[in-house]
Amino acid sequence: MNIGRLAHRVTLQRPGGSRDAVGERVTTWTDVATVWANVTPTSTGERNIAAQAHSFITHRITIRYGSEWSTIDGSWRVKFGTRYMPIEGVRNLDEGGRWIELVCTEGGATE
Repeated sequence: MNIGRLAHRVTLQRPGGSRDAVGERVTTWTDVATVWANVTPTSTGERNIAAQAHSFITHRITIRYGSEWSTIDGSWRVKFGTRYMPIEGVRNLDEGGRWIELVCTEGGATE
């Protein structure tokens, strides 16, 4: 990955929560870091393949590895502008701990 391709700012958010007055869980989101990223919409072919597997992957987001978000997983989400994208998968791109690819769906819960 060429660092010059990281042209977008995204915020990585971790879920937290508490219970409301009637005991229902209320999810809150904590900003972990705002980082430079390469945000790429998936192609029509990729979307068709994902739909066959009952998955709705819409974006691939590549970021540099960081110790602050080394525990990132599918419970987290990405805020991209005014959009929220739940993370469906996390992949160490080069197996060297330099680049992380987040496979996301658009249309997650808003703040």
